[in-house]
Amino acid sequence: MELSNLGDDELLLILGYLSARELLKCRVVCRRWRDAALHPHLWRMKSVDSYNTLLASAVLRLAPCLDSLTAGSLWNFIFDKSGLLLASTKCAISKLHMTFSMSDACYMALVITRQASLGRLKEVSLELFKGKADLPLYRLRAFLQQLLHTPGLEVLKLHTVEVEYIGDMSGVLLPVLAGAAQFEDPVPASLRQLWITVPFPDPYAHLRLKWHATTLEVLKLARALPPAASLPSTMPRLRELDCPLLGGMAVMAQYEALRSLSLEVKLDESTVPYLLGVESFLRAAATRLEFVQLSYEAHEERAAAVDLVLSLGGTGKATAALETLLFSFDADIPTPPLQLRPLTAILHRLSLLRTLNIGGVPSNAFLTALDGEVLPHLRKLSMKTPEDSCPHVVAHSEPIKKLLQSYPLLHIRISDEGDYFDCEDFCDFCAGNKCHRIPDYSASVVFSHPLEDSCEVIHDLNSCYEIHLSLSEVEVDAL
Repeated sequence: MELSNLGDDELLLILGYLSARELLKCRVVCRRWRDAALHPHLWRMKSVDSYNTLLASAVLRLAPCLDSLTAGSLWNFIFDKSGLLLASTKCAISKLHMTFSMSDACYMALVITRQASLGRLKEVSLELFKGKADLPLYRLRAFLQQLLHTPGLEVLKLHTVEVEYIGDMSGVLLPVLAGAAQFEDPVPASLRQLWITVPFPDPYAHLRLKWHATTLEVLKLARALPPAASLPSTMPRLRELDCPLLGGMAVMAQYEALRSLSLEVKLDESTVPYLLGVESFLRAAATRLEFVQLSYEAHEERAAAVDLVLSLGGTGKATAALETLLFSFDADIPTPPLQLRPLTAILHRLSLLRTLNIGGVPSNAFLTALDGEVLPHLRKLSMKTPEDSCPHVVAHSEPIKKLLQSYPLLHIRISDEGDYFDCEDFCDFCAGNKCHRIPDYSASVVFSHPLEDSCEVIHDLNSCYEIHLSLSEVEVDAL
């Protein structure tokens, strides 16, 4: 059978295996192939990268639709042979992934408007780069407002790359919009994921949350909400939240679906009043939260921020649902981290915990508290080595061996910024003990279960070096 004898459905099935470039070439074969090569069924799953400018321009002029368009710097794309094609194309795109300068914000508003009118736009992921974020304010307002009023969006991600932020934009943006916000007509709720991680306040953030409260599942905010804005009283589908300290977080105790929380604990005059609400929320949600990450600034040692950890234990007799707990610090921190003190006090309430990263060097009191009875399901423990210490020495230390004796299935990740390649050249312990030669890795994983046993922990050999201590070695040396 020749291709000319195939039915339309069979021909489309075969053409579906071709790339975008190959489909455009098929247009010159004959009239039938010309029409078939531009069938929407073939293009709705195709993706195009604008780094190939000629192909992207041809697709935007000819193709009826696309699954996704990825455009790097729009500067070259706007002023090449395609001209302002993105703002006038009839190609309906489902996912836009673009990088643009703040000076192009008005043009991007036109692009979003055009795609919204074509009715297929579901996902917008935008990076702002190399620009002064506080200069073209009217352009910024037009762009953010267009995003706010774009119907049908399910994913919106707005973040920055090398944006120079000068001054406080809230005083310029908010007064212009405060009076008009009450007259905004909401779009139907549709957003499932919302990421706003830009170095300037989004004056429409509270409206985005209010309008899409019933559909949002993932929310990531890099800045607090505008003054006088409040969190929605209910977000029934929200399951993942990444944010700084926010005002009124006590209301989030009503977010029944929330399971993952990443919280930036940064105290200043504006956020100190939020702590009571945050503590109330954490205590109430302890029976539901399965993943928690607390990120601290290195100098944040105030008792109120440190003791926030106590809230993770919840209240009453109900068991906390926490399975993964991570601490992170943006620079050098006290040794050991001050957060280990309140954490030690609530270990008995975290019986479901399986993964723990303390973000620093453990204290003796903390290691002693891990006796095998608390945290009975613990499988992964991450820590850092003391300054100028070799991971080989730490792996063979008595506290580590006692831990492995108490938790036979435990994997202890020991990391540091140091370079331990050929460490026996400067480490007396390594020179006298050739059992493990630590290569040029920034992390080592110590475990004691038999090598042939199946293990639920994924061993990442590309990023760490494994140190296996036999059961007999652990048992004998720990006695």
